[in-house]
Amino acid sequence: MKHLRDHNYIEAFDSLQKKTKIQLEDPLITELYNLLVINGDYEEAETYLERCAKNNLFSEFISQQDYKASWLPLGPEYPEVICGDGVSQSRPGMRGGHQMCMDPHSETIYLFGGWDGNHDLADFWAYHIPTSKWTQISSNTEQEVS
Repeated sequence: MKHLRDHNYIEAFDSLQKKTKIQLEDPLITELYNLLVINGDYEEAETYLERCAKNNLFSEFISQQDYKASWLPLGPEYPEVICGDGVSQSRPGMRGGHQMCMDPHSETIYLFGGWDGNHDLADFWAYHIPTSKWTQISSNTEQEVS
């Protein structure tokens, strides 16, 4: 079937299947092919796959697969940033006891202070979600002048 589709011999496939009365491909695969390739309807294809999964049509296949765990970094690479005090940092360091909040309108997460295991921290950071970029707003808010 792949060969026939790759060479755009769909009519040959249909004719062969009708004359021989042999099902050459699982109807589920044919339907998925029609939804994705012929119709370009990705949303309906996703709904179709969800229905198939709900009806346990993938259970046998999944049960035969070997589990192969793999770790992938999910975070972005952080370019070097020169902060207001001239200190080179690309992102906040590890810490605990910090405060965080999110502004959903600007899609920004704000991080304030905490404890790095040795010192109380008073730095203030913003993480812009769409660009995956950290910006240091203040390296030490305790030294800021009102």
